[in-house]
Amino acid sequence: TSSRAAALTAVALAAATLVVAVAVLPWDASVAPWAALDLPTVSAFNSDQIDAIDAYASAVWLPSTLALVVGPAVALLIFLIPLTRRRVAALGPQGRPFLSDLTTAVVLLLIVRLASLPFWFWAAAVRRDAGLLLAPWSTEFGRWYAETALYVAVGGLAASVAMAVLRRRPRRGWIALVVTGM
Repeated sequence: TSSRAAALTAVALAAATLVVAVAVLPWDASVAPWAALDLPTVSAFNSDQIDAIDAYASAVWLPSTLALVVGPAVALLIFLIPLTRRRVAALGPQGRPFLSDLTTAVVLLLIVRLASLPFWFWAAAVRRDAGLLLAPWSTEFGRWYAETALYVAVGGLAASVAMAVLRRRPRRGWIALVVTGM
């Protein structure tokens, strides 16, 4: 059945993800992101530079992590709250499913990106304080705007095409949704 195939595919994708994580991620304690800085390993730097690197890493991890987590959390909240889910799903022209899906996906992706904006700028401020960001704020905002436009355009189109495939082929269309999610 279709649901059995979907479950088997999900298990296979989870197993493949674990295999890739074990094979590719640096599990050696000396190079892991959570490892303490080892002076012989970074002997090219003096102790002041090592302290500055350690301070920057400590300061940037929270805004960077929040910028990554807040978007999916907001999307999950939108789908868990029935009223917001219905309002977002009702966007776009009625009777034109592709355009309706495109509008819904674009709005949802835009909300997700806007939710991460404060944390993205917080991380940029930490980079600026550390001397790693030399461009003016207008350039940084322009970069964020360009990234967002590309993210929303490509993501909205991919989600709309996946939904069109799902409508056209209901038994096998879920594969398009899985590919879009990746």
